[in-house]
Amino acid sequence: MNQIFSLFIPKDKTFQPLFEEGAENLIKISQTLVSFIRSTEQIHKAKYLKEIKALELAGDSATDTIYDELNKSFIVPFDKQDVHALATTIDDIADDILATTQNMELYQLDTSNPAMLKLAEIIAKMCSQLCVAIKEIKDFKNKQLII
Repeated sequence: MNQIFSLFIPKDKTFQPLFEEGAENLIKISQTLVSFIRSTEQIHKAKYLKEIKALELAGDSATDTIYDELNKSFIVPFDKQDVHALATTIDDIADDILATTQNMELYQLDTSNPAMLKLAEIIAKMCSQLCVAIKEIKDFKNKQLII
């Protein structure tokens, strides 16, 4: 039965690599957020913020490519609205991490608060889990990891 079902799933060679690129980028951004919060030196915080900005721009590029390909594609691996929603969500996470980091820098927040670090670590773990789930989307074999 699964073999028959797999015949109807288009083999995705366009979107999957872009989703994976976006998810792996989220891992880097979230790990940099953790480093930003752990840092006590202002010069290091500025370096991490610059890195987060660069990663967010790279994520925007992948998202734009997904949107462009989506507009050109007739057959997509799953519903077009779902492809758009997933790309938008990945981009929104990167945008939110950047905005949070910029606000912490702007308002010179004391990041030595253990709760801040714990939240950043949770975000990093969530981004890692999202990346695992996105890598499983390509063949839908391990539905438990996706859900």
